[in-house]
Amino acid sequence: MGKLFALRGISNVGKTSVLRLLINTIINKYPNANLVYYSRKTNKDICVTIDISINDVKIKIGVSTEGDSPGIALKGNLKIFIDLSCDIIFCACKTSGYTNQYINECSNKYTIEYISKAKSTLPDNSASDMNIVKSLMAKTGI
Repeated sequence: MGKLFALRGISNVGKTSVLRLLINTIINKYPNANLVYYSRKTNKDICVTIDISINDVKIKIGVSTEGDSPGIALKGNLKIFIDLSCDIIFCACKTSGYTNQYINECSNKYTIEYISKAKSTLPDNSASDMNIVKSLMAKTGI
């Protein structure tokens, strides 16, 4: 069974920023990373799959930064990730509504963990964003 991590929060708390940082961190950590699928959804939202290899074990990772309402894009992105047999999925979602429903519909193929993302009280939230990225990577072993 795969793993799905949903970064959950209200609009404009930095979910997309964290997930874009996660993508860059994975690509920088694994020089053998192969960007298999890439789609730019808006000026800031993207959907990617990345293949990496750890100790000769291939891992397919899906990342969707688009998780705000109405969530139709997230539903399509999750379908892409499932069709591509992603081992690990990271996505953004709202605190309630359709995005959560679409994620929960994946529970027959993925264990799901919601990670709360609140707006940082610090003027520069890059340190707290990197802490979330490190935590996500540790949870998945990547």
